[in-house]
Amino acid sequence: MKKVVRNWYLLLLLAFLGWAGVFYYLVKKETPVIIGPFEKVNVPYETFEIYGEEGGEFISQRGTKIIIPAKAFVDKNGELINDRVLIKYRQLDNAADIFLSGLPMNYDSTGERLLETAEVIEIKAFVRNKPVFLAAGSKIDLKYTASAPLTSDYGFYHFDTENLLWQYSNDYSKEKLTAFEVGDEKYVSSVRMRKEDLFLFDLEIDQDDYPELKDFKDLKWAYIGNNDKIDPRKNSWAFKVLWTKTQLKLIDHGNKIYQLVLSNNEGRSFKTLITPYREELLQNQVEYIAAGKVKGNKTSKLEEKSIKYNLSLNQTGAWNIARKRLKEEEQIYLSTLKFSNPSLRVSEKEVYLLDMEFNTVRKISGKAAQKVSIKPSSNLIVISVDGENQISFDKISEIKSGPITGVLEFYLMQCEETIKSYNHFHKLLTM
Repeated sequence: MKKVVRNWYLLLLLAFLGWAGVFYYLVKKETPVIIGPFEKVNVPYETFEIYGEEGGEFISQRGTKIIIPAKAFVDKNGELINDRVLIKYRQLDNAADIFLSGLPMNYDSTGERLLETAEVIEIKAFVRNKPVFLAAGSKIDLKYTASAPLTSDYGFYHFDTENLLWQYSNDYSKEKLTAFEVGDEKYVSSVRMRKEDLFLFDLEIDQDDYPELKDFKDLKWAYIGNNDKIDPRKNSWAFKVLWTKTQLKLIDHGNKIYQLVLSNNEGRSFKTLITPYREELLQNQVEYIAAGKVKGNKTSKLEEKSIKYNLSLNQTGAWNIARKRLKEEEQIYLSTLKFSNPSLRVSEKEVYLLDMEFNTVRKISGKAAQKVSIKPSSNLIVISVDGENQISFDKISEIKSGPITGVLEFYLMQCEETIKSYNHFHKLLTM
């Protein structure tokens, strides 16, 4: 009998310890502080690996060069990391991506004051799925291409994961660059190509994978480098090889400069720099010359809009290169919300105003009528999340300024397709 009682005590003890372990796991489990609108669809991260004691560098698909020094990371106890470190990196440069990420764009607790972003840069580091942090005095350098000059009204904001707000930060440095490096190759992306120098060729691509190319009809490509090693005309052997793999990487988002990498199963490869052919390459731009040796002081409109910067960051996490939207820039509108499926109306639900012109996102409620502050000239996409991977949305182009209080009508059509991926979401918004 005593043995049976002991066994019961043992079973109760094991059960208690088991539930205690589950409780500890639930309390201590690290969960993301920011949750996007969809469980399985988000802006994907690029991932890279380095050794903490060595550091390393890599180039993102957007063409940003990230340089991490040796012995840059420590764990939560301040111990130096020498092991393999997983780097997760992404850039958000439009309101649709910001919406998908779940990051708010307000810089006050009321949610009324908004940031207009030039770019959100997010970089994280992990060792065995646990976050690690930049050591004191260590900085990550980024060679970054801005689609527009970062004027004095743009500041740098770091995301406060405790208060879920963007905090203005001085913990960075910014330096304008005259040229940009991709590996060992330099190029000036805004160039005039003389007709006799122009080398055009065809390249079959799936434009669903490259939505930024949808405006180019009967697409042809032009070589845009200035190095014999990557010039297709100086490497005729490349046309005689049977290539089994083609990679196309967007390295300069503003000017649509791509790195083309051809490879085969025998270990051979060929890299070059190309751009979709357009007439602007032949008109009103600076002379086609060796990179870094621009003649005179000529500057094209494209150059003025696309500026290279070197950024130094002393924290991981999300950084927002943005300007504060001024209250006087906005106008109050009376907005009315209608849904193609009336059963979806819930006054407490959140509806998102994606400002595609000025790159910001505002939340409003699902009420039938309400006052909303909007900046005139905005191009809006209005989205409600109806369920798992389902949305209703409406689009309004070029909001007009008017009386003191204008009226905007939003009619949200329910999308029949469920959202399957990041690219699929962007494709739906163009419909």
